Amino acid sequence: MMGAGMPACPPEKMLDRIAQIGVIVVIRSATKADALRVSRVLLGAGVKALEVTYTTPDASKVITTLRRETSGEVLVGAGTIRSVDDSLRAAESGADFLVSPGSPPRLIEAMLATGRLVLPGVLTPTEVMHARSLGVSAVKLFPAALVGPNGLRALLGPFPDVAFVPTGGITMDEVVTWLDAGAHAVGLGSTLAPASLSGAIPCAGVGFAGAPLSGRCAGRTATARVPDERLTGTSCPRHSGRHTTCGCARLARGGRQMAATHHVCLPFAYPQRSRSEGGPGQAGTIEQ
Repeated sequence: MMGAGMPACPPEKMLDRIAQIGVIVVIRSATKADALRVSRVLLGAGVKALEVTYTTPDASKVITTLRRETSGEVLVGAGTIRSVDDSLRAAESGADFLVSPGSPPRLIEAMLATGRLVLPGVLTPTEVMHARSLGVSAVKLFPAALVGPNGLRALLGPFPDVAFVPTGGITMDEVVTWLDAGAHAVGLGSTLAPASLSGAIPCAGVGFAGAPLSGRCAGRTATARVPDERLTGTSCPRHSGRHTTCGCARLARGGRQMAATHHVCLPFAYPQRSRSEGGPGQAGTIEQ
């Protein structure tokens, strides 16, 4: 088991692991219990990297708990680091990497001093240059939706040696486009991780046998509803025709000579809106 306060590996190897995984799921919840519940469902579904934000109450305890439960097999980082104190608490909790929404020099220096992989938030060439001058090799492009994949391509022109992790406003359907544009990995928030599973089945109600990344499901069925109309499930070829609502995200590693397709099956159905009535439809079944 990983020692308390120790990351799974050095920053350089951590960056490599993130590239291999390709997607970091951002956890932002109103309570510690919600954060743990959502995280455990996602981990059971095959997600391999989480970023627990420090706007979540008891974020340090969430990180410590998840790292203890996963024993280093999953990356658990700390996000929304906004102060030196945040960075120290995140390091003490054992966070594998630290992510901030901005790039104040003092904060970057404090994060680097923890010995973790650091991903400060940037949006402009000037901010990238400032971060690089402090010794940062990877950055969080935030909010990514403001610049789009073409904006990332433009930034990679003068900064080919910087690893960009775009986050903010990215949907599951856009992951491949961002990776093809040169993203080192992509951060996904509420499009994949709701703040709460209130109204959905308990995590313990669904089994997760099989190998999620190979696309094999356990064949168990459950019915659930997540009361968040912003979430829209993408169509999954393996579940096509089996039910009307699917929470599967098929995230292909497009344009990369690396590991093949991610197949993440979530044990809850996303509500659908009726085009005629404009209201949420019936919850579907998830075969897992």
